[in-house]
Amino acid sequence: MKQLCQVYNPQKLEESLTPTVAWLLINTLCKHNVDVLEYGSSPRYAWLTDKGVRLRDFVAKHTSEELINIATDHDENYVHCYPDACNCGENGFDKDRVCENPFWR
Repeated sequence: MKQLCQVYNPQKLEESLTPTVAWLLINTLCKHNVDVLEYGSSPRYAWLTDKGVRLRDFVAKHTSEELINIATDHDENYVHCYPDACNCGENGFDKDRVCENPFWR
């Protein structure tokens, strides 16, 4: 059985985001290539995967404004990070840096 902290309440999501947005998000996060939510017979009773727990913890550590800036505040020279390359160090690429992006760990 999954730990209680890995289970989510779809009703709370619906109340916070509206039912339409909540279910668009749930269905997107349940896709196999995203691997954030996993479920047996219904996404209504899904749980967070390890990647989902890392994403939840990452989002919880940042304000909405910080998350928006992380996603959008880049100039034309910005190079995104990848699983095997962290480009967000003080001077860009750093072969010894572990990227803070929860999807790459």
